[in-house]
Amino acid sequence: MNPLIISVAEGIYKIYSSEKEKTSYPEHLPQQALILFQKFKKAYERKDIQGIEDTISASFSGDVYGKSKPDFLKFMEYNFQRLKYGLSPHLTIEIYNIATNSDLEFSAIVDMKANLQFAGIVTPLKWDAGKLFCEAKPEGKYKYWRITKLVKFKD
Repeated sequence: MNPLIISVAEGIYKIYSSEKEKTSYPEHLPQQALILFQKFKKAYERKDIQGIEDTISASFSGDVYGKSKPDFLKFMEYNFQRLKYGLSPHLTIEIYNIATNSDLEFSAIVDMKANLQFAGIVTPLKWDAGKLFCEAKPEGKYKYWRITKLVKFKD
């Protein structure tokens, strides 16, 4: 394929995805939640299990990919390993409704949509998606925010 065409396509994609990301994080989203979701997204897209582990609380619970942190991480690692060379997930996180926003807890309905990307270009192929109830709390000496709960949202 012509390198110029690929370069133009990548440029268009970067402009589009940059604008899409700006709309995925509402201005009223608290700073601690924004940082947490950005870290989770970055680790997810890099297939970085250690990075994902750092964003998940040791007291994690839910019904998404297992009921505990080790179950969740094991499932993520298994799926990342199954992706063929050159394929990676692209994650979009949309916030629908903030339920709790305090210094002690953040909770909201979020929609996490993952598509597969190949050579930096997002394909229309859905890899994972769903509306979730997400809860996060600060932990430890430095009050580092982590996801404590992910539950499938039922209308």
